[in-house]
Amino acid sequence: SVNIPSTVNINKVSYRVTAVNAKVFANNTKVKKIVIPANVTSIGSKAFYNCKKVTSVTIKSTKLTTKNVGSKAFTKLGASNYKKTKVKVPASKLKSYKSVLVKKGLSKKIKITK
Repeated sequence: SVNIPSTVNINKVSYRVTAVNAKVFANNTKVKKIVIPANVTSIGSKAFYNCKKVTSVTIKSTKLTTKNVGSKAFTKLGASNYKKTKVKVPASKLKSYKSVLVKKGLSKKIKITK
């Protein structure tokens, strides 16, 4: 399970997590669940590339667009069984996120809900 924190503390200073770096979870064969917090404004290219076993993704951010989500960020995510994989997004972004996520590699076989 990967629960990206909304803040991290370094040397007693709290920082907001606003990005998921490129290739950070690429080819990870153990991740099954991903939660992306509301603070995240960008996702790097191939961030979740080929995470085949993922069955659940929750995106709390409302700030993702085709410009700030890298290419192939979601390519082959849930590839071991696309029909079991579900992506939950904010209700206000359901329509636009369906487009953004598919453009960035998410399989059309994966169900995207609010």
